[in-house]
Amino acid sequence: MENKARIKKLLNEIGQGLYEREDILAKCLLAALSGESTFLFGPPGTAKSLIARRVARAFKNTAYFECLMNRFTTPEEIFGPVSLKELKEDRYLRKTDGYLPEARFAFLDEIWKSGPGILNTLLTIVNERKFRNDGKVDSVPLKGIIAASNETPESGQGLDALYDRLVLRLNVGPLKEKENFFSLLDGNPVPADVTVDPDLAFGEDEWVSMLKGLSEVHFTEESKSVLHAIRKRIDDYNVAAKDKKKSPLYISDRRWQKIARVLKMAALLCDRKEILPVDLTILSDCLWNEPEQCEEVCKLVIDSVKEFGKCKSIDFEELKSDIDAREKIMSKTLYYSDDVYETTSVCGEDCFTFRINIPMRFDVDGNPVYTPQTEDQIYIKRDYLNSTEEFHPTDAEGKEFGEVICQAELGVAFSYKTKDRWGGWTSGKEFLEPRCVHEQGDCKPVTPAEKKQLQNDIALLEKRRKELSDAANDLCNIDKSRLESPFVGASGLDAVLSAQMEHLDELEQERLHLERMVKKIDAHVDRQPKPSLW
Repeated sequence: MENKARIKKLLNEIGQGLYEREDILAKCLLAALSGESTFLFGPPGTAKSLIARRVARAFKNTAYFECLMNRFTTPEEIFGPVSLKELKEDRYLRKTDGYLPEARFAFLDEIWKSGPGILNTLLTIVNERKFRNDGKVDSVPLKGIIAASNETPESGQGLDALYDRLVLRLNVGPLKEKENFFSLLDGNPVPADVTVDPDLAFGEDEWVSMLKGLSEVHFTEESKSVLHAIRKRIDDYNVAAKDKKKSPLYISDRRWQKIARVLKMAALLCDRKEILPVDLTILSDCLWNEPEQCEEVCKLVIDSVKEFGKCKSIDFEELKSDIDAREKIMSKTLYYSDDVYETTSVCGEDCFTFRINIPMRFDVDGNPVYTPQTEDQIYIKRDYLNSTEEFHPTDAEGKEFGEVICQAELGVAFSYKTKDRWGGWTSGKEFLEPRCVHEQGDCKPVTPAEKKQLQNDIALLEKRRKELSDAANDLCNIDKSRLESPFVGASGLDAVLSAQMEHLDELEQERLHLERMVKKIDAHVDRQPKPSLW
């Protein structure tokens, strides 16, 4: 039987009678199979101890230890009483049978109420799976601890190291759904013990083999991108928290390493050798320190998955880039990018033609050159329209009117000065505008062959787009079954699937983009230049 199917059946058996606890039960089991510990946060009477007992039933060796802790709890209640027989022999040896050092699974309720001596010893057991007994260091067969409390440890009490080792942190609240609430009232008390199919329960050798198999599980590039984004968002959160004097999110390197073990086990139990972005949604229950941080942590994790959890096995960006480049070529071929003005070639240079009425001009001897108000046809070089310097216009042969000085103002207004009868200068101004023969966006004249080439290029791009779309659809259909995980809730799965579906939406937008390009080619009509006024 495949791991995923087995886990689903196992969770169904150990979850009998529990309402709205499926996700919590699954993640507690995941932590135990990973060899890590869990912290259940919630008020009394929310089935925290029942969850711990049910998780213990998932193993064939169900040696289980449970203790409700308080400030008067003694080490003897946790680690076993001192042997009086050995004490007579001057040996301080505890009888650990039936206590935490011999347990495969343990539940410690109200953990933060116990004394520092107990918690310091717990630290070594949780982290190193070692217990010092009369100077001898014994290995502890513990698979995991579920600790519970309706409070988080107070800062400055030396509890940070132990809290850091409780990798998964789960909120356990009262029932919310009306149907589940009334089912709880109408039903019989939920039994603490259930019968589990021996073929589903995990044996010791099998569990050890699974832990060794974690070394073969790796992060995909997509999951690395998501993980990097999560860390970046945590940094941003901490900057904002400092300004608002709120508690920061601190995740030690050791904690990240333990989280990685949990993620690898989640992938392995889904019959995969790679960690996918969907597995990283589990981090919503790993990164918070205070209950008020839960909502923001969940949001930053989900946002990172949505943003960077897309499948990169299909190259969408290259297609989009090629379509944009082809559209630029098409626009340049079909349409004028700027206004086109009528010009005349004068001595090999493009010039604008103007007709202007200049008052009577006189030569240096005071003799009139033309009759009053003679309309002159003058030519102004194209470059002068973008210059504020004075210049002389020319005639049709390129000869400058030396006695006329012009100055362009924004390309349409020309100031001029002419010689008067006494050799002085008289000035005037004419507002002129070059004649526009093609406005920006007007159709250019193109040949049928040019149009055909553009259509063929777009057809090839559409063929590539269709191939990518089919591949993306196939991948999404495969991923729906591949991404399903008993350790990921509906919101986490939806986040990943929505990120995958964004690719299909993008490809659909590109299809519409190509359609618009084809319509532009079909609607293109050559526009002839306006007839000359002169």
